[in-house]
Amino acid sequence: MSNAHLAMQVLAHQLAAAGSAVSIGLLDTKAALQLWPWRVQPLASARNAPLLRSPDGSLHPAPPPDELHCLLISQGDEASFAALQAARQWLAEHPVLDVAGSRVQVLPSTLPTAELAQLFIAAGRPMTLSAAYVIQG
Repeated sequence: MSNAHLAMQVLAHQLAAAGSAVSIGLLDTKAALQLWPWRVQPLASARNAPLLRSPDGSLHPAPPPDELHCLLISQGDEASFAALQAARQWLAEHPVLDVAGSRVQVLPSTLPTAELAQLFIAAGRPMTLSAAYVIQG
């Protein structure tokens, strides 16, 4: 998805409107939740999409949309745990966002404990309650 950052901004705005203060990235420690993008990759299911015809008549493959893997991370206190639960509930009820006229799905994901621990270690942060999501669009 060429507008991955825009999708994260829309998601953060929607969650804030629903009552959970969300920052993008790990720098803002005042927000109850942090939306941390950690991996982007081509959407595997779109690799076999039909070819596109250029104005000159030639065929070429369409670039596959990306999927953005992110964590919604709490600050570790009771208020941010409640905000994380509220955000998870909101996302369960609103799994599709409108981003610049395109439908973007926000899907829950799972991470093996070892991979999750490696992410927190790489970020230099203590592990805390978090939820994994994939943004596809």
